[in-house]
Amino acid sequence: MRYFILTVVTYLLCSHWGYAEESKSFQKVTSGVGDFLIGETIYVPVYSHIYVRGKNKRMIETTLSIRNTDMNNEIIVSSVRYYDTDGKEVEVYLDAPYRLLPLATTEFVVEQNDMRGGSGANFVVKWAAPVKVAKPIVEAVMVGISGTHSVSFIRSGHVIEAFP
Repeated sequence: MRYFILTVVTYLLCSHWGYAEESKSFQKVTSGVGDFLIGETIYVPVYSHIYVRGKNKRMIETTLSIRNTDMNNEIIVSSVRYYDTDGKEVEVYLDAPYRLLPLATTEFVVEQNDMRGGSGANFVVKWAAPVKVAKPIVEAVMVGISGTHSVSFIRSGHVIEAFP
């Protein structure tokens, strides 16, 4: 357990915060995006804080993870947007579509001290592919660390729109 907490803390301290970080497996699409055969809009509930013992707020850091589960085909992640408790858009994380290679993962982080989302925050992720692919896994891991106490949990994304 101690190793897991240390690993999570190290990851959180060393991660790139916020915007899309281009990598070998997650690259901005500059051309060649044609028609899409399959795609979804996915809603992921997250929290920038939770309540502990009444009205005491515990701050939480959120990592949104998008995992391409297809072994042979890339997917296109066209939109990652963060909304607050009132449904107001707080942050747009992509300025263009990005290719996510087969079996690759990309992450987006909302820092622990970022209170803009509130207890009812959410992400809306849009992805598509020109061929039939295995659907990606989109989920959020939330971790709150304060002194010697910590809390962590995972929320899965839910498809709210699909095509065809």
